[in-house]
Amino acid sequence: MIVVAWGMTGCVSSTVAGDRAMEAGDFESALTHYEAVIDGGSRDPEVYFRAARSAQFLGAFGLAERYFSLSLRYGGGPEVARSLAKFYLQTSNYMAAVRVFQHLVRIDEDPQPMYSNIGTALMYAGHYLDAETYLLLAQEMNPTDPVPYVNLGILYDRHIRNAPRAVRFYECFLEMASEGDDTRRVVGNRLREIRRQRTVPTDRVGLECGEVFRIPEAEYIDLRQIFDLEFGDQEDTEEIVIDRSRPGEGGEDPVEEGQAPSELRERAREAAASGHYDRAAGYWEAIPEERRDRGDREGLARAWSQIGRMEAAVGEWEALMEEGPTPEVAKELLGLYDRLGEPERAQRICERFAGWPDYEDALAECEE
Repeated sequence: MIVVAWGMTGCVSSTVAGDRAMEAGDFESALTHYEAVIDGGSRDPEVYFRAARSAQFLGAFGLAERYFSLSLRYGGGPEVARSLAKFYLQTSNYMAAVRVFQHLVRIDEDPQPMYSNIGTALMYAGHYLDAETYLLLAQEMNPTDPVPYVNLGILYDRHIRNAPRAVRFYECFLEMASEGDDTRRVVGNRLREIRRQRTVPTDRVGLECGEVFRIPEAEYIDLRQIFDLEFGDQEDTEEIVIDRSRPGEGGEDPVEEGQAPSELRERAREAAASGHYDRAAGYWEAIPEERRDRGDREGLARAWSQIGRMEAAVGEWEALMEEGPTPEVAKELLGLYDRLGEPERAQRICERFAGWPDYEDALAECEE
């Protein structure tokens, strides 16, 4: 009993010392104390949470992610999950943030802000249509919350390119946001910029500030009446086959010189979505390497693996893993190592992330 009491006293002392070091801003010392408690066998989620925050302040992002995940595994509540989601956003790991926000939707008393956060993270990850769905749902759940309005304005302005909706959502945000909100100035400047460039009609958007927004149904236009067309018996009509290929060697869509990265990025995504991975790879490769974002590099790696450039794909995924590990990257690497017949490299991935809650699905193929 004396030994047990001494051990418990040591853990308490290390935890208190860690807390004091954190309050003093000595995060390296704080982490050392918290890890001493963890090495002693503690499963206190609060200790892991504080260790994660200390590691985050020190820039040890891989270690911070591990401690955040273990804190959740051992019973950490919504505060831990929110901190982990914020950590993922700060490190541009948007899809991982989406998963944490989806977890919070199930346990948080007010899920509406989580739907707004999911939509925003999806927007930054480049999943614009999915982002629109979640942000519209957040607006529907609480039409008096100004946050979905500004994010929908950005989505329609910068990505979907629907100027009337962008302007109308910006206008509602300015009307609904509090005077002390710093975002008001940014949105106001952007709105004035749009109006200087051109007149944007908003009368058909159908958005009333503070009310649930419903996307208007597209008006049906009968082209037969407009152009005075007559169609014969449809059964006698021959099937029309549209050749979607464009001029270029082998029917490929050529990359034109001087195309902007944003245009190349959009074409690459369209090509990948339709299964034309060779074209997608060509578009992503045409983006200067220093201007490729993480989404570009992941898309390029997937395209390379689809067209048989396995070593190039592995190299890109391994570089992404070192810069910021995610379950998606781990899963891609495990699949490539399996196809290349390299179990030793796969085993290293399995051992590195064994026990990480977010990696359970990704490591499903690992041997017991």
